[in-house]
Amino acid sequence: MKNKLVYLLLVLLVAGCQPDAHKEVGEVRNIVQSLNGTWKLTKVTQRDEEATRKGFPFRDLDLTTVFPYSDFTLTLNTDGSGPTTYTSVQGNAPQILKTPSGSWTVDDPTYPGVITLGAGASGDAIRLGAYPVGAETNLSLTVQRKDGDKLVMSYIYEFSKQ
Repeated sequence: MKNKLVYLLLVLLVAGCQPDAHKEVGEVRNIVQSLNGTWKLTKVTQRDEEATRKGFPFRDLDLTTVFPYSDFTLTLNTDGSGPTTYTSVQGNAPQILKTPSGSWTVDDPTYPGVITLGAGASGDAIRLGAYPVGAETNLSLTVQRKDGDKLVMSYIYEFSKQ
């Protein structure tokens, strides 16, 4: 009887080790195309990176109502092959970008992490924090200010699609 039980357990163990069949996930999502459109600035947060490094409790400051940031809009244009041009309307908001219009690029067309608005030294390299997925229509961009190589301040701009 014990031999039959051991044999049964061995058969179950071997049968349970079969590889699972996985379905194809599908086509890779085109993140750059999801950035296409007009974006309205809804929230601005200033982050003190030195306070963050030191673990201070007060490191973020909401600047949304301090200045009229809600006047700012950003339009990102794309075509079938990738990013093309951008335009920004500052309104009464403080200056956010060095140049109000021009061409834009991404560091990686499949998985972008940095968006460059403008070209050369006059361009703004902006970190992509969050992008629209499914029903989510928010975009988060982070501008980092440095003193030499040391990160001092970050500005987190949150946009909603118009």
